Amino acid sequence: MGALSSYSKIYYGPELTELKRSFTIKEDGIEKVAFLDPGCYLPSQFPLILQQAINAVSSQQYSVSLNRSTRLLTISAEGSFEVPLVSMFEDASNIASLVGFTQDADLTGSNSYTSLNPCCEEYAFQFPLQSYLSSRENASQIQAVKKKTITGIVEATSFGIERQVSFEAMYITDIVQDPRSIIRTKVEAVAGFLSLLDYCIRQEAIEFMEDENRPDVFEILTLASTEENQNGLGYRLIEEYDEGLPNYYRSGTLTFDKRGV
Repeated sequence: MGALSSYSKIYYGPELTELKRSFTIKEDGIEKVAFLDPGCYLPSQFPLILQQAINAVSSQQYSVSLNRSTRLLTISAEGSFEVPLVSMFEDASNIASLVGFTQDADLTGSNSYTSLNPCCEEYAFQFPLQSYLSSRENASQIQAVKKKTITGIVEATSFGIERQVSFEAMYITDIVQDPRSIIRTKVEAVAGFLSLLDYCIRQEAIEFMEDENRPDVFEILTLASTEENQNGLGYRLIEEYDEGLPNYYRSGTLTFDKRGV
């Protein structure tokens, strides 16, 4: 357990609801409306979900991809098509703006369009994570039972191996930092971190990048526990009064379960 030398970040969302889950394309002047299931999606998962929904109503095959550095979506097809954003913005159920297509005019005359804004949320930490324990260093068997036979042979049975990631986020603050400081300035840092924690305590999955400069290398995590709640269903942000740092906060130890081995 130690401190990271790199800065880390987290991606999460988008979240679709019963009232906001459609996306529209136009082929040969005809609008085709695709519907997606409501729920919280992982950024790595969402492009395929959107692609499948569009292909279910279209007359040609589409592909949807995510640039993990910019978090921008690109929708492409062999033939030309339109994205009728003006009419979509008038439809409260449409997710175009939610997933980054915020252009102020219809997208026409091409077979590929890229969103202007990210399709998911990002939280980039202001300070390298402390008390860090990676999933490579933290594993245990699930509901394991250890037995010894009459001949002295030891056997263990379990439902598999679970791995966990734990860390503490430090120096979370809205205060503008000296450019030479290792603590980075972040607009609405506290509100952004609280939004992330609110999402995590709902037991929604996130994508964690140990090194923010390697966005293609990530782990899918769900919150297992906090210092406030052993089941990961609550949290308390701790202000650093005792260190003489009012308006600077830390998370306490956060432990996450890794999805998959």
